Formats: sequence, C-alpha cells, structure tokens
Amino acid sequence: MECVMVRIQIHLSFLFCIANSIITFPLLSQSLISINKLLIPAMEEGWMEVSEAEEIRVHLEKYGWPVVPEEVWAISGLRQECSDRLLKSPKWRTWCEWGKEEGMGNS
Repeated sequence: MECVMVRIQIHLSFLFCIANSIITFPLLSQSLISINKLLIPAMEEGWMEVSEAEEIRVHLEKYGWPVVPEEVWAISGLRQECSDRLLKSPKWRTWCEWGKEEGMGNS
C-alpha cells in the first residue's frame, strides 16, 4: 500500500510541475507561432529575406517583444525596405503592445 501512495505522490508532483510550467510561461509557446505569422508571409511576399527573418527571430528571443515600433531599426542586418515595411506592419505594432504590457507587468 505504501508503494502505491508513493507512486501517486510522484505522479501528482510531476503533473503539478507540468501545470505550473504551462501557467508560468503562457506566451512562450505562442511567441514562435506569432513570430512565424509575420515572418513566413513576409518571405512569401518577397519583401523579407530568410536571413532577415532569422535576424528578427534572434532579436526577439534575445530582447523580447519590442516596446516601440522604431525598435525595428535596432535589428542589425535588415535592409531599409524591410525595416520600413516591418515598421508599418500591424503585427509589429501588436508585438509592441505586448512588449508594453509585459514591461508594465515587470515593474
């Protein structure tokens, strides 16, 4: 009987850890999807190169969501045309709103 109780406690502990990690990082799984929703169509339309999409992805992983739209100019390796189109993109502006909300939550 003690063996069964220990096994149940281990399973419950494991489930608790998984549930806690999902609750703690809700945007982690959504961020890659959100990033791809902008980058993939931009590459298909031809105004963004694969190398530029990779630079944007690395920048977002390193620094998080942008806070102001002009942060696009801080991403190295982007052509002027790509920076201008990205600056005007509604997705980029949505990410800026997420960044502002995230920043307000941290302070």
